[in-house]
Amino acid sequence: FFSSRRRHTRYWRDWSSDVCSSDLVNVSGAKDAAGNIQNPLTGTTPVFSVDTLNPSVLPVNGSPAGVTVTDTLITDSDAGAGKTFSVSFRFSEPMDKSFIPKVTPSAQVAGITAGTGSWDADGRVFTQPYSVADANADARGVTLTIEDARDLNGNRSVAFTTQTGIDFDTRNATVVSIVANDPLISDADVGSAKLSLAITYSEAMDHGVNPSVTLNPAVTGLSSIPTGSWSKDGLGRSVYTASYTVSDANVDVRDVQVDR
Repeated sequence: FFSSRRRHTRYWRDWSSDVCSSDLVNVSGAKDAAGNIQNPLTGTTPVFSVDTLNPSVLPVNGSPAGVTVTDTLITDSDAGAGKTFSVSFRFSEPMDKSFIPKVTPSAQVAGITAGTGSWDADGRVFTQPYSVADANADARGVTLTIEDARDLNGNRSVAFTTQTGIDFDTRNATVVSIVANDPLISDADVGSAKLSLAITYSEAMDHGVNPSVTLNPAVTGLSSIPTGSWSKDGLGRSVYTASYTVSDANVDVRDVQVDR
């Protein structure tokens, strides 16, 4: 009879059905036509290899990290000619650099254009660059999925989606309303902080930066109080309140507008 025993020398760390191994073959127990038992053959050189292990992106919090993002908040300061950001994916093994994987965002963001991705010299890290234009966009938590990479034996990579999204905010805030505490200022309103203007913005603002507020036309007898105050309305929008001291300057001015 003929029997064979195979000894597997594993060089990957996986215990699932996906394996990557090099096989040594031992052969013994056969007889020739005269009944003589063969000399046993103990394998010392691999005869064939098995690689059905799909490559994957390394863990995000690993060392080295599986994903590196150069900027997770894209704003107006990141937009313009020559301005880019990139996302790099590190794989579990060397990859076939002739295959360019597909990187797909969870949402299309105006002003963001994908460039040509590339592999590093070792074929382990794929970097996808993006150019940024100011398209007045606002998108939060955009994730990226990478797929269709190949290892050196042609195995397709496991699809991977980033856990932490990228925020895009190139939308410029606007003033949605200006409300005066008193629509008609008269002698009865003379005094400090008697006139206030509540200026509501379209979104949350940086409360450390005060806007410039100008009356058009300028009104004699109204003196702005240098420091205004910030608050938020019920929708989470920022409201800047500018206050004025009113003195009796014997003037009559109608339909004053506010430039901001």
